[in-house]
Amino acid sequence: MALESVPPKYAQLVQALQRRIESGDYPPGSLLPSENQLINEFGVSRPTVVAALRVLREQDWIDSQQGKGRFVRGRPAMTSMEQPRPGQAYLTGPESASDGPAVRCCAQCSKRTVPACRTVESGRSNCSR
Repeated sequence: MALESVPPKYAQLVQALQRRIESGDYPPGSLLPSENQLINEFGVSRPTVVAALRVLREQDWIDSQQGKGRFVRGRPAMTSMEQPRPGQAYLTGPESASDGPAVRCCAQCSKRTVPACRTVESGRSNCSR
């Protein structure tokens, strides 16, 4: 029986609002619905709405102005999830480009070892560990 992972409600709300912004339902510069309107429309709690709006603000999808509301900025040029991370090129590159020693798992002791392990090289179970 496979378990199905469902994103938290605030993340589902973030995705729904992002889709509406991208489709033009909420064009840049327009006022986003109030917290109460979002609560009623999506059937979620206030903390869920507040968390979703915080994520959208942190990712530059919306802008908040106290006393006026939240305004749509549009799709950010590059979201924080898409920004390159240090070391990403090394992790996504082919392993053959690495100049370090190959690391294998010893079948006998289940420890990481370099190719010098007799078990790894010969295939026999004479692990030296």
